[in-house]
Amino acid sequence: MKKLVGLIVLFCSLSTFSNAQLAAGDIAFIGMNTDAIEGYSIITLTDIPGSEVIFFSDRGIISSGAYIAGTEGTYKFTAPASGISCGTIISFTEDSPDVYTITGVSGATMVLEAGLANLGTGDQVYAYTTPTDVISAVPSDATFLAGIMCDYDAVCVDATTKWTQSACVSSTSECIVPPGLANTISCLSMTPAGPEIDNMRYTGTLTGTPTALRASINNYINWETNNSPTYMITPAGYASPSVTCVAACTDPDIPTVTATTNPICNGGSTTLNISGSLNDATQWHIYTGSCGVTSIGTTAGSTFTVSPTSTTSYFIRGEGGCTTPGICGAISITVNPADDASFSYSYAAYCNADPDPTPTIFGLLGGTFSSGAGLSINAVSGAIDVSASTPGTYTVTYTTAGTCPNSSSVTATIDALDDASFSYSASAYCVDATDPTPTITGLAGGAFSSTAGLSLNAGSGAVDVSASTPGTYTVTYTTAGSCPNSSNVTATIYALDDASFSYSA
Repeated sequence: MKKLVGLIVLFCSLSTFSNAQLAAGDIAFIGMNTDAIEGYSIITLTDIPGSEVIFFSDRGIISSGAYIAGTEGTYKFTAPASGISCGTIISFTEDSPDVYTITGVSGATMVLEAGLANLGTGDQVYAYTTPTDVISAVPSDATFLAGIMCDYDAVCVDATTKWTQSACVSSTSECIVPPGLANTISCLSMTPAGPEIDNMRYTGTLTGTPTALRASINNYINWETNNSPTYMITPAGYASPSVTCVAACTDPDIPTVTATTNPICNGGSTTLNISGSLNDATQWHIYTGSCGVTSIGTTAGSTFTVSPTSTTSYFIRGEGGCTTPGICGAISITVNPADDASFSYSYAAYCNADPDPTPTIFGLLGGTFSSGAGLSINAVSGAIDVSASTPGTYTVTYTTAGTCPNSSSVTATIDALDDASFSYSASAYCVDATDPTPTITGLAGGAFSSTAGLSLNAGSGAVDVSASTPGTYTVTYTTAGSCPNSSNVTATIYALDDASFSYSA
């Protein structure tokens, strides 16, 4: 009797079929003989694409990153161009030395790729695919679909877990579970305490969903085992399967992403253009950070608008439906800072009589100035003609003309001159008249002045006519407000008439 025990390796969660790559659990082993006419059989639990390549190997795995010596056999199975339907039983039997007969499908081929022949006479058989359809050099390069383990080792097999991977790693046994096939779920010993068994065949139902069938096939009580004779493991040895297969699902393309505008200016937006087919996915999902990390939105169309405030990378992939999220297409949007548009005037307010102010530009030169109606401003220099401006408060805006135009604003107030109007009750006074005091109709609190000869009170503007020298004078009133102003009136002081007369004697 060969050193065999019978251990099934399956992936028990429902896999999603993709035209590009099979997944763990898309096929399952349902029989194996290691006596006499050796061989094994599988059932497909999804549609196998046309010309799909699957490798079958009995190279034992001694760690998660290495096989045992490559002298053990690896066969390359190529599906027919028409593909293989879900629910098909296929058997591989060695009817003559080193030559396997394929039963259950027409047009498929199987050739020895490496190592020794007699696949199935060793410890185990694993089924896997590779990205390039070339025999895998290390387990990490392979996607394992299923396996059947027949090497009993007391160090490896545990009555509770059925499989103890850590113990196998430390031993010289060849019973490591392939990467991607979970040990406690996927490996069940049909005789957990031994002895080894040469031949085994699944006897449970072949009707149901792929998920239900994987669970049933993975349960060792649904198998029969012996050391002799071998079982009929060709399709004729099983009841006709009736697998409720899900429709083939095509994963979305890895999209190509471009941007309508890149780089953009801070505060701006750009449109991401997504090129590729969603296939059976429902929406494109857009992420930042990295693929699948921070979702910022979805679209079922081919465009998505973003407004980053700093240089940001976007990651996009199709999701939803029956598909499995995969690789993202990516693009980085560069965000340039807005132009520096800072500027200022020397003061916030100006009087109508002040010198015209010109602003100081701290930011990018070459922009333009603008303001509301009433302010006389030079659009190029920003100089304000205060005397030509209507008094009021204005917002002056400076707009740059650089790569990323920007604007800033300051407030400028134009104040009117103080009202300095005043008057006396009369324009002329005799030296013996009552001293006149002016009426200020403008801003009070100013000061009065005149030329020499007029006796004038600077605070009140009162004229002491008796103390003044007769003559005509200009009296000036000057305000003391925010925008000082002055006005003039004429005041005349007359001497008394000469009333002298005489008689001859």
